[in-house]
Amino acid sequence: MKTTENVLQAMADLGNGAERVEKEAAQKPAESVEQTAEQPAGDVVSYTSTPIAPKNDEKPHPDPVLAKTIATMSLAGFKGEQICSALRISPNTLHKHYQYEFDHGRTNLMTQVVESLAQRAVNGSDTAAIFLAKARLGWSDRQSVELTGKDGGPIEIAARQEILTTVNTLLAKGITIDGESEPLD
Repeated sequence: MKTTENVLQAMADLGNGAERVEKEAAQKPAESVEQTAEQPAGDVVSYTSTPIAPKNDEKPHPDPVLAKTIATMSLAGFKGEQICSALRISPNTLHKHYQYEFDHGRTNLMTQVVESLAQRAVNGSDTAAIFLAKARLGWSDRQSVELTGKDGGPIEIAARQEILTTVNTLLAKGITIDGESEPLD
């Protein structure tokens, strides 16, 4: 899907300079958190974890590459927390510098997609034209077939009364449509 490719490419672009960030992170003392976890066998394991520091908070904001990535991720349905985690920015940075992209990314990108689709339809793409006609103009491929009898009247069954009499007789004897006898009460 194109949206996924765009998000991955933008994330790769943001990853440039990771060595610098890692060096800076190594120079700063990180806060460690002592945690314990119970294993399935019942053993308790203690481990120390260091939170991942946001690396893109040190860039000048607003960053056009980051803004486009946030808009694309918003279109894809990512929540703010997921965007911050994936792009390694703080929620404050997201809301302070990229609130518009986060709130309107879906609308703006959908507008671009629809414009592109409409342009393809105008330029002669049958597929785009058919899609727009069905999605926006109410066209459909549905066909209806109406069966009628003679002169547009109801369909007549010649032996209708005979069939009803036979079925009623069989039911009165306790014989069902599938031929099995049913006991009468």
